[in-house]
Amino acid sequence: MHMKQGGRFAKKSAGFTIAETMIVLAVSGGLFLIAALYIGGKQAKTEFQVGVRDVQTRLQQIIAQTQSGYYGVQSTIGCSTTNPLTPPDLSITSSASLGTNGECIFIGKAIVVDSTDIYVFPLAGARQSAGEDTQDPVAARATVALPAGRSPEKFPLPNGITLVKSSYDNGSLVAGQRGFAILTSMSKGADSATGSQTFDLFGFSPSSSFAGLPAGFRGIINGEKQNAGLAYPSKNAVGLCLKSGGTDQSALITIGGVSGLALRTDIKSGISCN
Repeated sequence: MHMKQGGRFAKKSAGFTIAETMIVLAVSGGLFLIAALYIGGKQAKTEFQVGVRDVQTRLQQIIAQTQSGYYGVQSTIGCSTTNPLTPPDLSITSSASLGTNGECIFIGKAIVVDSTDIYVFPLAGARQSAGEDTQDPVAARATVALPAGRSPEKFPLPNGITLVKSSYDNGSLVAGQRGFAILTSMSKGADSATGSQTFDLFGFSPSSSFAGLPAGFRGIINGEKQNAGLAYPSKNAVGLCLKSGGTDQSALITIGGVSGLALRTDIKSGISCN
């Protein structure tokens, strides 16, 4: 005779079989993977969008600094324009401060964007040519306003973003790296009524290749004025195609083309900004 415990017969507890356990684990693992991929994808998209906003903010800061006449160079430099056929001669000095040299003026900033970084070169030029005020960057013989041995400002593209294509004036995007310059408009941009000076966008001659280290960029910028009839062509817009490092997305940042040097950004599917 079986004894009762608590007035009831004891029951044998039932459990999952090995097969049932494997099915539960497989389903749970699949759901976890789907959730992880979804969350990871959302996070990667957010990081890309945040990185693109950082790039746009950085470019807006550079434009604002250019418009305010900010060189961005801490060392004081001397400037001599004795040879009218060559760029102004810049040298480190303790007797003159930036902006006070009578022979040279602030021209603007040249920006070069390569696959992973943004480089910013301040530009100076001759105030006069043949006894008259210079009216364009070519006549001013614009040159990189950095003393020998000084590197340009450098800003890495954030969050794994890379430059894949670029264009001038809403033309076809071209693979590779491209530089563009923000320069003072010394003639058509001046308002004779108020004496104010506006800023325009200038590019580089089609033959310019920006592959190389920052030292090579400097040489290309300084050599631009030697391209007769091609130097610093005026541009309406520059397009930079940036691709995400973790998602199938790209962003086209356009500078100019609508209102002055305003920036706009379009996030696109795919990595070619099409």
